[in-house]
Amino acid sequence: TPKAELYIGLLKEAVRRDMKESGAPLVFWDYCLERRARVHNLTAKSNFKLHGRNSHEVTMGEEGDISNLWRFGWYEWCIFRDRKAPFP
Repeated sequence: TPKAELYIGLLKEAVRRDMKESGAPLVFWDYCLERRARVHNLTAKSNFKLHGRNSHEVTMGEEGDISNLWRFGWYEWCIFRDRKAPFP
């Protein structure tokens, strides 16, 4: 359908922009696409059928959380420390 093709085009353009801005290796494009789709599905739209909610909430019956996705940018370095592992 035309709406689905438009959505896919917008999603691909957003992924292309993220990949270019971050300098991420091309092999990670599918992870970037998954992240973009998750953010899109967890963001409220102005669709009157959703009544101010997002598609994830309407489908699953629970609010989604994207705070873990927006804390860091796409392909941004971060330090992770496993507190269960002994210190070097």
